[in-house]
Amino acid sequence: MAANVQSGQQRFTVVKLPVVQLVLESLVLPFRHLQELIRFGWIPFAGSLALRFFDWLLLRYFGPGLWSGSLMSIGHFALFIPFSVTWTRITIDGPEAKLPSSPLAYGPTEWRYTAAVAVLMVALMILMGPPVLVYQYGQRQFSGGIEFLGGILLVLGLVLVSVGYVRFAFVFPAIAIGRYRGIGPAWRQTAGNLERLALLIVLAIAPYEVIQQIVRFTLDLSPGPAAMTAAFVQMLMIAMATTAGCSAPALAYKWIVLGQGRSQAIGSPRAD
Repeated sequence: MAANVQSGQQRFTVVKLPVVQLVLESLVLPFRHLQELIRFGWIPFAGSLALRFFDWLLLRYFGPGLWSGSLMSIGHFALFIPFSVTWTRITIDGPEAKLPSSPLAYGPTEWRYTAAVAVLMVALMILMGPPVLVYQYGQRQFSGGIEFLGGILLVLGLVLVSVGYVRFAFVFPAIAIGRYRGIGPAWRQTAGNLERLALLIVLAIAPYEVIQQIVRFTLDLSPGPAAMTAAFVQMLMIAMATTAGCSAPALAYKWIVLGQGRSQAIGSPRAD
């Protein structure tokens, strides 16, 4: 289904995303490109496991700390950004995708992708940091009013972050395939599909998050084989959720911007 939208002097056609179709496609992609998934994913996955073990050692001998979670986050992004670029290309171009020679290759595209992720993280800290501080201050002062205000600000910040991420989600596939033209086109390209794109991303990631939570709450996490198995499965699900988080916007980008879904809107101009 297509709808005409007027934006200033430019009239363009909004192509509605087929959410169920693209969710199913995102779930099938790892099996369709299993060889590429293993080839480019095993080193980031193994590195994440090593980081998880190192994080466990830090927690065991030094106790919990902000640096522990930060180490895992920074390590995960550093390991998986080259994979994210590669998997986005595979999602969009299939067998004709331009693939790097190394799973951890950092070229100009990967650094631009890293910069985009860094901007997203900074925006997240700006929008979520102050509400968290207000909320924690209210807890320390036993002030229900301040705590309530912090909770309201947290919800508003989360809404702004979520809407911003979805509206600018096409920045990442555009960078990966060398078609980035700025945040303006990315904003216009997602117009009229906010709810559908958000639902696509959530549903694509949801199965892996559900499995991770089931493992977390059903297996014995005390030191031993069960804890090692749980850690392995959890990290695998985090890796697969990362894969889905790349493929969902990439499939939507392919559908809206690159023409897969534009056959329903004959004669409409390209969105980029």
